[in-house]
Amino acid sequence: MKKAVLTLCALMPIVAASQCNVTYLGGEVTDHQTGSYPLAVDENGNSYGNFSYLGMNVWGADGSTVAVSPPEPTDAAFQPSINNKKQAIVNSESWCWPEFRDYSTDMMIWNWEQGTKVCLKPLPFQLPEGFSATYLSRATVIDDKGWVYTSVPDRGTLRNRAVVWRDNGVAVELPVLQSGLQHFVNGGNTSGLVVGQASTDVRNFRSVPIAWRSGIIERLPLPEGFTAGRAVSASSNGDIVGQGYVGRRPSSGLWWSEGKVKELPLGFTPSHINRQGHIIGRTGKNWWPAIYKNDKVLLIAKLMPAMWHKKGYQVTLLTDINDKSEVLAKYRGGPNDLDGSVLLRGCFGNQ
Repeated sequence: MKKAVLTLCALMPIVAASQCNVTYLGGEVTDHQTGSYPLAVDENGNSYGNFSYLGMNVWGADGSTVAVSPPEPTDAAFQPSINNKKQAIVNSESWCWPEFRDYSTDMMIWNWEQGTKVCLKPLPFQLPEGFSATYLSRATVIDDKGWVYTSVPDRGTLRNRAVVWRDNGVAVELPVLQSGLQHFVNGGNTSGLVVGQASTDVRNFRSVPIAWRSGIIERLPLPEGFTAGRAVSASSNGDIVGQGYVGRRPSSGLWWSEGKVKELPLGFTPSHINRQGHIIGRTGKNWWPAIYKNDKVLLIAKLMPAMWHKKGYQVTLLTDINDKSEVLAKYRGGPNDLDGSVLLRGCFGNQ
C-alpha cells in the first residue's frame, strides 16, 4: 500500500505527450463579455454547460451553439448532466410543481433537439427545513433510457438517500447497504451504471465505495490497508474510478475493472474515465488539472499549444471525457479574466 501522505507532484511519473487541439465552445472569452461553465460531453462531442448563469447551452463538436434552454437558475441543488439521446437535465426553480417549494421539484428533462421538457415528480419524502444545495452531493446522472439518478437528504430518517426517476417520472429509492446510513450518487455512465459511496456515520469518515448495476447495489473492494473510499465515475464499458483513504487522509486514486482494484499514481485524484482507460482529474498539492494514460500522469498545462499560453489562458478544471477521448475543460482568461469552455482533442495522442 502506498503512503497516505500526499507528496509533491515531482515524485509522480509525469511525461511529455501530444499537444492538445483546442475548440472554443461558444467563442473565446475575448469575443464576448460573459463567461461559461462546461459540465458534460456526449459520445458525439456535443457539450453541455451554462452560459453566464442565464440558461443552459449545448455546443456542437465544432464549438457552435446548437441549442439554448430558456433562462433559468443554474445554481439549484442538482448539477445538470447529459446523455447520448439529446436529453439533458435542466433546473427549474420549482416551475413544474409550484405547490412544492423545495428542491425535490427542481429538475426537468430537456430534449435539446426537439425543445421539449418533461417535469420530474416530487420526491416521496420530505427534505430538511432550510435545505440547501451545499448539504448534498451535486452529482446527477441521466442515462440513455431517460432515467435520472441523484441523492438527497430525508428529513424523516436523517439519511441521505439515493433515488432514481424512471421513465414514468416517479422517484423511487435505490437499494441500500444494510449498514449504510448515508448513500451518495457521485457519477455514472449512460447505460445505467451509477457509482457513489455509503457511510455508517453522518460525517462520512467511514465511507465505502459502491455501485448500482442494473439496480443492484454492490460494495467495491478496497486495497489492503485502506479504511474508506468513494467511487466518482464509470465508463461505458463498466470501469470505475474513485479515491481511497487511510483514516481521514486521502491516499490514492483507485481504478476498478473486472472485479479488481488498482491504485493510481500517488497524488493523482481522478474525476472521470472512458472505455480506453483514459482518465482526467487533478494532481499535486495545488490540484493541477491533469490526465492519466498508461500509468503516466500528464499536466494539461504542458500539453496546451504555445499560442494558448501567449494569450494568457489557463485551464482550471477538466469536467468530462467521452469515448473519443475528447476532454471538456473550463479555462480562465481574456481581457476581463473570465471563465470559458473548450473541448480538447489529441491530448492522449492518436485518438
